[in-house]
Amino acid sequence: PVDRTTFTGERLLAGAEDGVYRSADGGRTWSLAGLEGCAVLALEVSPTDGNVVVAATTRPAAVYRSADRGATWSRVDSFNSAPGADTWGVPSVPGAAPGPRSNARAHTIAFDPQDGERCWVGVEVGGLAGTDDSGESWWTVVPGNNPDVHAVVADPTQQGRLYLSAGFGRLSDEPREQRSAGMFGSN
Repeated sequence: PVDRTTFTGERLLAGAEDGVYRSADGGRTWSLAGLEGCAVLALEVSPTDGNVVVAATTRPAAVYRSADRGATWSRVDSFNSAPGADTWGVPSVPGAAPGPRSNARAHTIAFDPQDGERCWVGVEVGGLAGTDDSGESWWTVVPGNNPDVHAVVADPTQQGRLYLSAGFGRLSDEPREQRSAGMFGSN
């Protein structure tokens, strides 16, 4: 199944369970175009440079960047060194490799509409990772004390303001009804 599609000006890109697919004919035909073997949950094009595309993947959570509209991809290794990244992941997933991060999901991406160097990546279960310098360095937060981020959107009218949705978080054995979930907004 396709998880996300985006338009890069001349072609469509789609994230799928086995990589990124590209169509140059309006979606009539598709070919595997990169990140083979990666489950791609999110694709976003920079609002200030249409050549730059960022992809978020799962198991383990990772971020990839393309500077040529998805023709080639480079792993953003600094994402894996974000504060707390060594603890990201869904506990007790049957069939997952042992160890932290093995089953974490980089689930969603949002760019600042006015600043293409600033973007945020929602991690299930890990919180929100952000960069202000195109991925050279990252910071992390856990909105509403809930690390189970599923979607993040940048407000197009207020620079730096975000909205996100979160699930019930799964970092502890706390009963589900005692955990927070829902929509969060930044200040």
